Amino acid sequence: MAKNRKYTIEELDNLLESNPNNVDLYLKRAEEYDIMGFDDKAINDYTKAINIVPNNSEFYIKRAYVYFYKIGNYEKALADYTTAINLSENDAIYYGYRAEAYYLLKEYQKAENDYKKAIELGEKTIDIFINRGDCLTKKIKDYNEALRNYNDAIMALENNELPKEPGWEEDELYQRRGIINEILKNYDDAINDYKKTKHILYEGSEDTIYDKKIKRIRYKQQINELDKKIQELDKKISEKKDDKNLYVERIKYYCKIVDLYEKTEIISNEIDDSNERDLPITFSEKEINENRKIQFNKAIKDYTKMLALDSKDYTAHKERGDLYLLINKYKEALTDYTEYLKMQPNDKNAEFDVKILKILTEDYILKDGHLEYELQKDELPENLKNLITEDEIPF
Repeated sequence: MAKNRKYTIEELDNLLESNPNNVDLYLKRAEEYDIMGFDDKAINDYTKAINIVPNNSEFYIKRAYVYFYKIGNYEKALADYTTAINLSENDAIYYGYRAEAYYLLKEYQKAENDYKKAIELGEKTIDIFINRGDCLTKKIKDYNEALRNYNDAIMALENNELPKEPGWEEDELYQRRGIINEILKNYDDAINDYKKTKHILYEGSEDTIYDKKIKRIRYKQQINELDKKIQELDKKISEKKDDKNLYVERIKYYCKIVDLYEKTEIISNEIDDSNERDLPITFSEKEINENRKIQFNKAIKDYTKMLALDSKDYTAHKERGDLYLLINKYKEALTDYTEYLKMQPNDKNAEFDVKILKILTEDYILKDGHLEYELQKDELPENLKNLITEDEIPF
């Protein structure tokens, strides 16, 4: 039989009738069946080859390929990969194959172990590092080990130890490490990784996805700086409790943090990156709302301290009322606006706000302490309709 000759299925059938134990013939026919899409027949011939020569690891790998990629039977593919590894335990690529099966079977720690073993045995490719990194990041949530994985990959890349692959895969290493660094709050390192990714993909371009990621990190860094400034002010205020200017400054920082949280959410919504999905890289809506309440309540306490020092500070009354309104404490807002209006009776806007709040609280439009913003004008009490000229509540 010519080794490299192309045989038809019919020719192979005839040859096998006279050579029923010829492994090469079963392998050739299995490959033909595979090409033709006759998956069960291909598996049957690979099985016959295995029965004749049970210690050849490559035969198990060939059968596992059909189980895995053609039929989607990951359990049987896994069994064949395991047998192949038992026969050739130092063959690095086999561990990579089995890792994919473990991953799809949701045995993520075993998948990660096999990816790591493949790398240790010399199967250093961008694809293997990325697969291991995704397993660590998205499934196991071991961000520190994921960072070590990408550090190793990028070091190997920069030392020309990885096979040259399409450029997009190189940028994926830097981008994924940037994500991990951002999660771990290694912000300067994350910025450098995003800049490197941008350089590979969009050299000379502006307002790319990576510019937005960098801007998001800048917001987070500003939040950290404001937290430090607040801590410094805490110390100063403990020494000078009668200094209203210190309270004003701290209130400004509290409100700025709220603004930065919201800016971070806005820019995150503009970033369409599937690699970030379900990762703790930005603030959740719950975190933003909780932070809003925390910061505004701190600011309200500072306004209260200021008013204890000077009850005639009408600006403190007005701004504290604004904050009460923003966290849905309408009765408290009404009290502050009323006090403010006593001291600034010519402020028509404040007068209007007081009238609206009085009607809202008196007519029980508040439900569970929250204003029903979806109310239409025809659902409002008559005395409120007479005040409102637009079709919406003004705050």
